[in-house]
Amino acid sequence: MPERDRHCTVMMDEMDIMGLVTYDQQMDQMLGPFKHLQVFLVCGIFSSWKLPVMFAFNQPVTKELFLDLIGGVEKAGGRVVAAVNDMGSGNLGLWRALGVGHDTRPYILNPADPTR
Repeated sequence: MPERDRHCTVMMDEMDIMGLVTYDQQMDQMLGPFKHLQVFLVCGIFSSWKLPVMFAFNQPVTKELFLDLIGGVEKAGGRVVAAVNDMGSGNLGLWRALGVGHDTRPYILNPADPTR
């Protein structure tokens, strides 16, 4: 993949899923009930690729999880230059933990490359 096509953004969304319970045939067990789903998707900026990289049930996004996810995308060859979300309450907590806010700074430094 050309270097330019590696530039990407991390998109995250939290969703309410109404206490979902499901059966996992491979594990032969019931999973749930789950009330929240967190999804992470990485999308190309200069090219039209997208890749789901993580989903988690009933798990808030912590600063460590988010920075590790960016580091993993970078290690796999992606060049993360942006992150976006719908500003749900859990996501607002993440941005506060990262020191991002309208009265502070509107960005974070990339943990894999502080020049970005």
